[in-house]
Amino acid sequence: MLRKLTSFALFVFLAAHASAATRYLVALKHPLRTGRIAVLHNDTDLTEHRVRQFDNLATFAADLTPEEVADLQKSPDVRYVEKVVERNLLENDSANVERTASDLSKYATQQIPWGIAAIHAPALWDLAKNTTPVNVVVLDTGIDSTHPDLAANYMGGYNALAPDATAMDDNGHGTHVAGTIAALNNGIGVVGVAPNTHLWAVKVLDNLGKGTTEYEIAGLNWVLSQSKSLGGKWIVSLSLGGPDGSATDSDAFQKIYDAGILTVAAAGNTGLGSLDYPGAYPTVIAAGAVDQTLTRPNFSSYGANMGLAAPGVTVLSTTRVGSIPIADVEIDGNVTLSASPLKGSPTRDVVSSYVFCNLGRPEDFPPSVAGHIALIERGCGTGALDGCDLTFNEKVKNAMTAGATAAVIYNFKGGDNDISRWTLVRLDCVNTDCTDYKPDLDYPWILAVGVTYEDGQKILNTKSLAASYRAESYKTLSGTSMATPHVSGAAALIWSIASNATAHEVRNALFAGAADAGATGYDPYYGFGVVNALTSAKLLTPALFGLPAAPQPPKRRPN
Repeated sequence: MLRKLTSFALFVFLAAHASAATRYLVALKHPLRTGRIAVLHNDTDLTEHRVRQFDNLATFAADLTPEEVADLQKSPDVRYVEKVVERNLLENDSANVERTASDLSKYATQQIPWGIAAIHAPALWDLAKNTTPVNVVVLDTGIDSTHPDLAANYMGGYNALAPDATAMDDNGHGTHVAGTIAALNNGIGVVGVAPNTHLWAVKVLDNLGKGTTEYEIAGLNWVLSQSKSLGGKWIVSLSLGGPDGSATDSDAFQKIYDAGILTVAAAGNTGLGSLDYPGAYPTVIAAGAVDQTLTRPNFSSYGANMGLAAPGVTVLSTTRVGSIPIADVEIDGNVTLSASPLKGSPTRDVVSSYVFCNLGRPEDFPPSVAGHIALIERGCGTGALDGCDLTFNEKVKNAMTAGATAAVIYNFKGGDNDISRWTLVRLDCVNTDCTDYKPDLDYPWILAVGVTYEDGQKILNTKSLAASYRAESYKTLSGTSMATPHVSGAAALIWSIASNATAHEVRNALFAGAADAGATGYDPYYGFGVVNALTSAKLLTPALFGLPAAPQPPKRRPN
């Protein structure tokens, strides 16, 4: 039975929809509840259409059929109706590296990642130390608020995907971005561009790093509410994007811009001459990437709206606590060799001299191995595994019987180097149905890691080892996703010491203070250049540096 919802027949709802509903965004000419859009005033329709309202933007999202879209488009109250489009995180998969260098086991001592130093952020930390913090909102996969390098700066957040849930990161990307912006200057781990910053998380991407413009707009609507409620200075950082723009999205970023909120977004990782959205909008500063030579990598997209370039290759930062399994062997106190934990091995650090125990048979372990690391060769000494029944399980148990504190097993020459499949856990099989043998899973193993044949030879030429298998909370990533927080952090840093500056003045100072790169002047590959927090701060607040006031005209892109 047909039910008329408004005098203009804006929504026609059938008990059984004639056409499948699709998710749309609807922009109105007036505040949401003042017009004649009946679906906004009827509880049944709100539920049936899964209506989501964005009060600050005069916009709502809903499941609509083509017939309902056509009715809405005829309404004098409606500006436009459009489908939601995708938004995804912008980390560059081909350039991602999970670090296995020795510095990962030494995070009790703080490091300054190369990008933080490259944009001259440390020169401003003393000036910013006791200033009123700027608010930086990270629209991403959320933030791990328990991370010791972030917890004190984390102020709260909003989950746009599930508003009743927290904004806890279930991917790691958002936490990585947050660390580059504002990891604490606390003597451990890493430090961010602007360690005196209030961090807010808005989760707009799921655990796979996927989302839509609906969630992005929900996040921006939340930011507008927070900024109105709390006051202060606000920056939005978006290490995400997609190839498609939208009118609703563009209008939302215009509203953010008009509200005096600074926005930075990733340029994109296609390497092509078109920026991803929202970075392509003129109200947003698009961030492209540079490597340690301050040169644009091939993956960094470019285009007419490019704003600034910033460090975006092998960027070390925070990630979800304990989410990165790392194993390595350090020799001579400063040379680190990659390793792989044998399945079943506990996480542990063992530092000791080692004893070479040949193939790991019971008779191969001298009494001197007790209390030390056992170095063992894989296999049965024949250069092949055919007919070899001396398993990793047996080798390590033999080492434990001899009193070894850890076992490092190296491959035989010419052996398959896929050491990630080495295991202490046997299979328990019934016909073709196999599971891990539970007694092996429960066994109190010593630390057991594997290395390549070549690295085994290096170990044989040294005296002591530091073997480690641990869960790290830091990771190295690449992408314009990593460049974006360098720009957002630089904006927060210089704004914190310029108490009377507007968002527009901070934006212009970032552009004017950037170090020219590529072709002379503005170009679509580097924009205004590589961000330089120190130079921009001097332009914005010259008196703090004993410099005369020298107002800079706003930098503009060429027509």
